[in-house]
Amino acid sequence: MKHVLFIATVATMIFSGYQAQAAQGLGKAKMRVVTAVAINKVSDLIFDDVGAGAAEETVPADSTDNAKNASFAITGEPSRPITVTLPSDGVVVMATGAGGADETIAVNSFTSNNVTQLDGAGNAELLVGATRAALSATQVAGDYEANFTVDVVY
Repeated sequence: MKHVLFIATVATMIFSGYQAQAAQGLGKAKMRVVTAVAINKVSDLIFDDVGAGAAEETVPADSTDNAKNASFAITGEPSRPITVTLPSDGVVVMATGAGGADETIAVNSFTSNNVTQLDGAGNAELLVGATRAALSATQVAGDYEANFTVDVVY
């Protein structure tokens, strides 16, 4: 019994000298709220006045507003990179009247002046062009139009 008591006493002395160790680290959650990106139409995309049977027409985006290309003012966080998404082919169809037979014209192949970043003041001018489909020989006369969407994100 003396040996068991001696071992228990030694074990208690050895293990009671050790205490659990703990440490804490401190971190921060951080962020910055940036100016929201915005886009506003300045001018519409304008195709020429033509008659039935006219060939397709392309309005180039160009590097300056040319009174035919669409123009948009983009504002947001200064010097921030942006991504512009133009309409896909088959999405934009101008119509007149009820939009029936020979009352629609497809608009495809949208292009832009490749704006990829806002300037130091947080501004950019986006210019957009596209191609209007050829008209049928029996195209209905009238004013044709369609809305199209341009998306801009940081």
